[in-house]
Amino acid sequence: MLDPATAHPILDHLGTHTGTLAVLSVLSPAGGPGRQIVTSAGRYSLGSLGLSVDDLLPVTSSLRVGPSGRVMLAHLPSPLTESVLAQPIPAGAGPGVLRPDAVRGALETVRAQGYATGREEISGWDSIAAPVLWSDVLVGAVSVLMPAALMRALPETKQLVAETMAAAAQLSELASATGPGFYLAG
Repeated sequence: MLDPATAHPILDHLGTHTGTLAVLSVLSPAGGPGRQIVTSAGRYSLGSLGLSVDDLLPVTSSLRVGPSGRVMLAHLPSPLTESVLAQPIPAGAGPGVLRPDAVRGALETVRAQGYATGREEISGWDSIAAPVLWSDVLVGAVSVLMPAALMRALPETKQLVAETMAAAAQLSELASATGPGFYLAG
């Protein structure tokens, strides 16, 4: 697992520079394939998503919701992906959540392009995510979230995608190192 103190400055730069909420999610170490948010930074806070903590946890912990979930699913073995897709959509998920067949169809594209996008998978918010890898092993995902109306008003999202992928590459480099930016969860 990446050290949150080491990852936070990268996310802070990404979130501040892009005017987004930048989040690092990693695979949850317990309870089957899921994710946990390690750290976040930027213009918005997790509370600004308009959900209570009780509402937010099921939505943000499920790999079934959002581009960060798809980015992670794209790098997991097929049996794990299928077990996630068999789960119901969590309560509190937004209207843009993809159905299982659409997720399956998107995974190869996600692997090939190196990122995923989402429209209102959390109500009112659009997002972009890129994988954090240790060589070919999934560590987690970096995602940026922005109010849907603001992201859709952008003339293009290429720069936002590029900056998200660059932050994910920095965190992948940290994860691949054996220095102070990496520690084993245990």
